[in-house]
Amino acid sequence: MGYEIVRSLSFDFEKLEAYLSVASSNVTPTTFYKEVISGILNDYKELKSLSDIEKFLFPIIIEVRTGVFKLRSSVSIKVRYAFCKTLETIYEIEREHNIDLWNIKPINNNLTKLQVQIIKETVMIFLGFYNEKDKTISKKIIDEKGRFIKKINRHSIDMVYSKNNGKLYIKEKNLYLDMCKLKDYDIRFSIVKI
Repeated sequence: MGYEIVRSLSFDFEKLEAYLSVASSNVTPTTFYKEVISGILNDYKELKSLSDIEKFLFPIIIEVRTGVFKLRSSVSIKVRYAFCKTLETIYEIEREHNIDLWNIKPINNNLTKLQVQIIKETVMIFLGFYNEKDKTISKKIIDEKGRFIKKINRHSIDMVYSKNNGKLYIKEKNLYLDMCKLKDYDIRFSIVKI
């Protein structure tokens, strides 16, 4: 099953538009094209219980949640951070309510009260993280063997024992995104203040 590789993604919330540079994972060579997601999906247009921004953003969040959109590291830190933090929170909401968000779909222009509540909460969480200010820090990532992260690529990590050669994180969102990448490894990592 294919997915869309997203190289860039930005929003205009006043116009209810998302601007993407995407390529299909099923096509070689990988060719990126520009796309605009504009307005509200037909399934959501008649829903009076949701605001326009909720009707617009929720389906995009679901596309990222289900893996239809895979965000590359070239997508802005602000956008990737908002999606990563939101998805982390969504998993908690799904466990709490025993529901999968991608199963929330309007039927005959109706949603249950719980579905409306979850959509509102999800969009509010996303916008909160999207608008969150980035904090300046001075930290490094170290593993359980005392090695410092030097560089993280899509499929590998470069590590060094020298603290001076380890990657210095100046912005908290960069640190968070790299810690998310490290969750797939069987090594424990921690953060040290410099």
